[in-house]
Amino acid sequence: QPESFGPPPGVTVLPPALFLRIFYTRTGGVLIIIIIAASGGFLVLRSMFKRIDFITENVKEIDEKRLNLRLNLKGNDAISKMAKEFDDMLDKIETSFNKQKQFIQNVSHELNTPLTIIKTKIDALRQKRNVTKKEYIETIDLIDSEIMRLSRITEELLTLSDLEENRGRDNFREVNIKVILEKMIKLFKNRIDSKNL
Repeated sequence: QPESFGPPPGVTVLPPALFLRIFYTRTGGVLIIIIIAASGGFLVLRSMFKRIDFITENVKEIDEKRLNLRLNLKGNDAISKMAKEFDDMLDKIETSFNKQKQFIQNVSHELNTPLTIIKTKIDALRQKRNVTKKEYIETIDLIDSEIMRLSRITEELLTLSDLEENRGRDNFREVNIKVILEKMIKLFKNRIDSKNL
């Protein structure tokens, strides 16, 4: 008797129509999952590219007059963290820029004061008809001390520049406050007298 080929015992054979329906259902489910994952990935990428475009456009607006602008991106993703680091860096640059501006204003004032005193003394000497030898010597001494003061300011600026380069090395020296105050009073004597102070 010839052997019949059939399913092994305990195995159910599905009719072809049912098999195709199950096959298409499973395949369709897998395709739907792939489409959803791809769409989600596309949306995430689109959101990231929007944030990158936002950063690029805002960075173009930042210059020395608008150092106060910030990106202020919220979130924990890599792009938000990068934007936060960029904002922190801008904070440091703005602080440094403001300090530099203040420093330049202070230096200008420091340099302008002795020059003003020299000019005032020379103008006062020119306007007097009879200048005594004592007044002439006093004016020359004052101008000389102001020139020395300008020279000291220049040296101090160079020292400050060296200190910026070699932070950590402290060089202190003692100063006599009484002598400095007496010099200042002498420098501004004309103004003090003219205003009856």
